[in-house]
Amino acid sequence: MKKNLKKENFYKIPLIVFIFFILIKIKPMNNGSDQYVKNIDNIYSIETIIEGAPSQFNKKIYIKEKQFTKTLENKFIEKIYIFDDEINKSFIYIAKTNQGYNGKIVYSVAIDALSSKVIALKVLEHNESRGLDKKLDHQNKWQTKKYNKNFKDLNLTDWALTKKGGAFDGLTGATITQEALLKSISKVLKFHRKENL
Repeated sequence: MKKNLKKENFYKIPLIVFIFFILIKIKPMNNGSDQYVKNIDNIYSIETIIEGAPSQFNKKIYIKEKQFTKTLENKFIEKIYIFDDEINKSFIYIAKTNQGYNGKIVYSVAIDALSSKVIALKVLEHNESRGLDKKLDHQNKWQTKKYNKNFKDLNLTDWALTKKGGAFDGLTGATITQEALLKSISKVLKFHRKENL
């Protein structure tokens, strides 16, 4: 009888060691994800967003966050801000795509309220080696043109590569990155027009 009890307990030891190992591994993962959330909040903060912005939307006192309901159709949008100083009115979207060559690209795009056209673009986070600015820090400025196109001249259908009927020529060695960004901006513009913002 005693031998059987010892045998039963002997088999429990690996199970206890396994559970202990799992618990040790989970704790650092939680700490890492907390840090990730803090970093994301910093990326999406309005101070980070408007740094280096054009005059149409560069004063924090005229900006407020717009609440919206997340759905499967707009899951690529993280936040929406409205700038309104009674002269200019713009919508600033924080959006993302996971279709980059190396994964996620997070960016902010400003859309003019009257024309529903893109005013400027600022890439906030990416791991791409080509097709986007490599330096992503406080010096990363808003751009009013990219890939040799002025945003104010572009319509909704222009936000694609020429091979898909758009206005942008493909970049050698960076087509996937470029296409991912253009397609995502086009989705934001469609959402913006659909919602009549």
